[in-house]
Amino acid sequence: MGDTPDTITRLVSNLDGHVWEAQQSLLYQGKKLVANWLEKADREGGFNEAVDWLTGNGADRYFNSKRHILAVELIRNVVKDLAIDADNPTEVYQSVRNWFGIEELSIYSPKAM
Repeated sequence: MGDTPDTITRLVSNLDGHVWEAQQSLLYQGKKLVANWLEKADREGGFNEAVDWLTGNGADRYFNSKRHILAVELIRNVVKDLAIDADNPTEVYQSVRNWFGIEELSIYSPKAM
C-alpha cells in the first residue's frame, strides 16, 4: 500500500497525542464528579463521613463491584492519586479538601444554610 513507516509513525504519534488529551479530560471529569459529591456532602454536614468512606473499604468494595463502569474507574484513579499523609490522620480531611478544591463552609456562607 502507499504508507511508509514514516507515515504510520507520524499517524500513531498524532493518535497518541489525542489519547493523552482525552486521558487528561477524563481524569478532570472524574475529579470534578467526586468534588461535586463531596461539596454536597459538606453542605449536608456529612463531609467527614464521605471522606472516611471514600478513603476506606467502602469505596474499595464499591469500585470493585462496579469496575465495568468507566466513570467508576475514573473516580478510582482520581482517589488513588489523592496524596494523604498517613502519619498525620488529622490532616486527611484538609488534604481531601485541598485535592478536590473544596472550601470549608463557614456558618455565614450561603451554601451552609
